Amino acid sequence: MPTVTIDGRPIDVPEGTTVLDAAAALGIRIPTLCHMKGFDPDPSCFVCVVQVEGRPEMSPSCATVVADGMVVRTDTEDVLGARRTALELMLSDHTGDCVAPCSLACPAHLDVADFIHDIRRDDYRAALATIKRTIALPASLGRICPRFCERVCRRKDLDEPVAVCDLRRFVADLDLESGEPIMPDRAEFSGKRVAIAGAGPAGLSAAYYLLQAGHACTLFEAREAPGGLFRYGIADWRLPNAVLDAEIDVIRRMGAEFRTGVRLGEDISLDELRRQFDAVLLAVGARTKAGGAESFKPSGHTATGGQVDLASIEQLGLEAGPRGVRVDRRTQQTAMSGVFAAGNVTSGPNYGVYAVAAGRRAAVAIDQLLRGAEVTGEPQRVHVVMRDLTEDEVARFNAGADPATRVFVEAGRDGGAARGLSEAEARTEARRCLDCDCGKRDECLLRRCADAAEAAATRFRGERRPFQRDATHPDIVYESGKCIQCGRCVRIAERAREEFGLTFIGRGFAVKTAAPLDETLEAGLRRTAIECAGACPTGALCVRRDLRERHSR
Repeated sequence: MPTVTIDGRPIDVPEGTTVLDAAAALGIRIPTLCHMKGFDPDPSCFVCVVQVEGRPEMSPSCATVVADGMVVRTDTEDVLGARRTALELMLSDHTGDCVAPCSLACPAHLDVADFIHDIRRDDYRAALATIKRTIALPASLGRICPRFCERVCRRKDLDEPVAVCDLRRFVADLDLESGEPIMPDRAEFSGKRVAIAGAGPAGLSAAYYLLQAGHACTLFEAREAPGGLFRYGIADWRLPNAVLDAEIDVIRRMGAEFRTGVRLGEDISLDELRRQFDAVLLAVGARTKAGGAESFKPSGHTATGGQVDLASIEQLGLEAGPRGVRVDRRTQQTAMSGVFAAGNVTSGPNYGVYAVAAGRRAAVAIDQLLRGAEVTGEPQRVHVVMRDLTEDEVARFNAGADPATRVFVEAGRDGGAARGLSEAEARTEARRCLDCDCGKRDECLLRRCADAAEAAATRFRGERRPFQRDATHPDIVYESGKCIQCGRCVRIAERAREEFGLTFIGRGFAVKTAAPLDETLEAGLRRTAIECAGACPTGALCVRRDLRERHSR
């Protein structure tokens, strides 16, 4: 048996073993996109390259057979750089959105397509669960959100954007009006306690997610009731206190403790909170109406002109930036050990959705700290965004769109809040969604490898492939602009002896994967469509959304 040394570790392997398999036997993971077990190697992606001692060029590990005495390195800067470049080249020619533009535009990164699909299926509980993965106060935000998501909705190129915020409000209101709002599951109590100074949108959001993680939360609020700018900075006709109170009550029932009338810096000091609790979150920002305009006031301190009182921040021993407490934007950590900050106290006056999103980010990082993990915040993912569609591409994208027109709900100022969507209106509006998310948003191997390699989607720029979508097959959808010509589907169809199967057509940059002889996709994949879609490392071949749940079981 030949002996190969990989990253300084020798191993004896049978004759004919590839470097990829030898590395796996040592527990060394080498990424790959084109390789499939049970098939002969057909290296094309260049993501699995390694450096073999004595060879001037990189070698694809999936096709390189070990030889006795071979020395291999999988983790040098040159190797990692070569893999990153290969991924960035593929990303530069990738025509499609990893995540729907509406979700990217939302400061909280709400999974818009997912929750709207749940509404389409009349599964409102699932829709609310999807919403609350990222937004803790959906009924409140559904009334006041600036609708960043709707500004970039691709449906606007056809007629009007989808009423995302109204749909979110519909689901949240339905839950609250049931009298038994859904309570999220909570992990077993961790024994850790978190102090949250400020019970506005950032503090409430952080508490919602920290409680689910099993940590006890005590919220200290300077005013007589929690809610912050949602209660004291927004007119009741826009956001009724009854709605806000109902959402806060969910957090209270989850176990949150509220101590109102307690001012940080006066009734309790930051040092006391640090001594009494395992972590502290400063979320003391609030908007109050003064002289007809909104001004910013950290609880316990006064500032004018919509600016943070930087002197008061420094009195607490924190480092102040030009807009408030200086924090790491990924983790909301301050320079003070165990102290985090989120919301307007870090940014100055801003929309409430930003505070809600910052509270969740802080909760993720605080949970990491309390579990003894590395504090890195929420995972940072690669996003390919499809820009500057031509008229023809827009037409192809909108092909098959539901013809219904947008449902508009006017806001009322005299005697109450604006009404929400009826159930019939919500169903009609949900059908208008174009479902822009990639069908393999979370499972895409190209995206996962790019995340791990810290590849940049925009490092290389050039003429992209046109947007194409073939939805003629009853089980799958094919978007050729996402295909990396790995050949997985070609080999699967060939092994299954499909009558036509798939093949590579053309040469060079113009090559594409398609059924031969101008046959349809359905004719090419009569028996193996689902298998090919499952094997596709990107979202080029994807099972139709209405069939995914059935085939994922």
